[in-house]
Amino acid sequence: MSAIEKILKRKPSRKTVRNTLSGFFIFTGIMHFLLPKPFLSIMPKWVPYPEAAVAVSGVAEVAGGAALLGKKYRKWSVPWLILLLIAVYPANIHMALNADKYPVPKWIAWARLPFQPLLIWLVWWSAQKDKPEE
Repeated sequence: MSAIEKILKRKPSRKTVRNTLSGFFIFTGIMHFLLPKPFLSIMPKWVPYPEAAVAVSGVAEVAGGAALLGKKYRKWSVPWLILLLIAVYPANIHMALNADKYPVPKWIAWARLPFQPLLIWLVWWSAQKDKPEE
């Protein structure tokens, strides 16, 4: 068996998933400030102060992603990130319902919707303690 096959067959550790999620949230949060237009464009019209909402969600992503890395703050980072993912979900739904207004294929706008519940589950799962091997 090749090294690549061994890696692909290996079950990802909670730490690996946590680190990946952390990087994802930190990167995405920073992008809210570097390139705010895409985030503003998918904001539903009923959200007041969209610029502030994008900035707050960016800060929340960076803070939650960073907190997920440390044991001391992980306990609060999990509900923080789960609530954040729930809070931003309407923007993803808005994008899917208005996919013709965005420079992505319609199927991508719809296909990404199931990933939010998956991300919620991964955030929760990655922070659980591993059971000792028996």
